[in-house]
Amino acid sequence: MRYKTVLFDLDGTLFDTSEGLFAYTVQIVKQYGLGTPTSEQLKKTIGPFLRDSFRDLFGAKEEMLDPMMADFYKGYNQNGYQMSTIYPDIEKLLQSLHAQGVTIGVATLKQDEAANKMMDYFGLRPYLSAVCGASDDDSVSTKADVIRLALKQLGNPAPHTVLLVGDSANDALGAKACGLDFLAVTYGFGFHCAQDAAVFGPVFTASSAQEVLDFLTQ
Repeated sequence: MRYKTVLFDLDGTLFDTSEGLFAYTVQIVKQYGLGTPTSEQLKKTIGPFLRDSFRDLFGAKEEMLDPMMADFYKGYNQNGYQMSTIYPDIEKLLQSLHAQGVTIGVATLKQDEAANKMMDYFGLRPYLSAVCGASDDDSVSTKADVIRLALKQLGNPAPHTVLLVGDSANDALGAKACGLDFLAVTYGFGFHCAQDAAVFGPVFTASSAQEVLDFLTQ
């Protein structure tokens, strides 16, 4: 197999997390008097660092960000993450790669605690050697940050042996910043077709988890 290590994005790649994320985002934005989020605004919150979304999409002031993040994850980490849905064939994909000796990790801008809770709750932990998410502050707040953190936990494998799988431009740019190959998926929230991803030069574009597996095992 060409890649010895495969890193996966979480939101829009492993899981459809929209129900829980949207519900708690609406609650917090309204709680802090920032109006009612539109459906288009909510769609834009999936993928980026949530702290940035509160500021850039909803106009939260800097002094509001820490308490907003704390209040959001107080609720989301209780049951919001449980409202997620694993995409079809994701567990089959992880099982197959793991059985073939591939080292698997997750690199996500979802808060680290929430990401780890999800892996345990949905039973994916046995396949994973690292699960790395964003910090509550801005110390780990870019895709490149979480990718580098995951690579460090995995013993810093040679970049040419590592693939990042993700659904957005954010993922593609993070992979590029870390010198990794990028595989785009179009079933999530970012890319909707191969043409959307083409500008980022992915090694492959998949419309399903099965296509990801087929590419990696061909």
